[in-house]
Amino acid sequence: TKLLRLEFRRLFKDKAFLAIAIIIVVIALIQILVGSQSYYDNPYPPYDRYWYLTLRDMIGTSFQVSSTPFILIGLFISLFIAKDINQGTIRNKLIAGYSKVEIYFAMAIVSLVISLAGMMIFHGILMAFVWAIPFPVDTTVAHDLANFLIYWALGYYLILVVTSFVTFISMMIKNMAGAIIVSLVFLTLSVGFALLSQALLEALLMSQYDLFTEAQAYEDARKSMNLVLD
Repeated sequence: TKLLRLEFRRLFKDKAFLAIAIIIVVIALIQILVGSQSYYDNPYPPYDRYWYLTLRDMIGTSFQVSSTPFILIGLFISLFIAKDINQGTIRNKLIAGYSKVEIYFAMAIVSLVISLAGMMIFHGILMAFVWAIPFPVDTTVAHDLANFLIYWALGYYLILVVTSFVTFISMMIKNMAGAIIVSLVFLTLSVGFALLSQALLEALLMSQYDLFTEAQAYEDARKSMNLVLD
């Protein structure tokens, strides 16, 4: 629609968009540099090389809401929308006949494109160096690679959910500083809430076992639960 074209035109003219893209590329290259040096060579036969940080680790941690790429993208979305509000552009759209729902969905679509493009650039740069840093697949675990691909897909689903929420926050708080602060607090504290929820869930599920008489059953159940949560 015309509204979407206007939003994308405004996005590509925003210098902050280019700046965030460059920062994400730099972060990816720094991670690659660090990862390429994070290994230990076993001095004894069979002289294996052990990696402390692999591409799989980098991609996995990037889906944490408090990861640097996630926070940068979230802050840019808040800034992008808040600038639209402060400059009176949204008011002009309402005068032009667009409804608040149309404006929100247009903003949400642009925000989703920003998020997906940012993370795809980040992951694409990482995977381009698969020749330098390994992407381990555990052949002793059934469907290990398939499970990680599912995790990857769920990670992008999380991006969609978080982006929609940040977009909603930014449009509700009609203040640039307020929108940025609230989004930053949400992104940084969400991991703490997730860990707390996981701990409470673990305590609830494991309370049915007696550590003295059912130690093995407790350990097996804990491993199964951690596998599901991971």
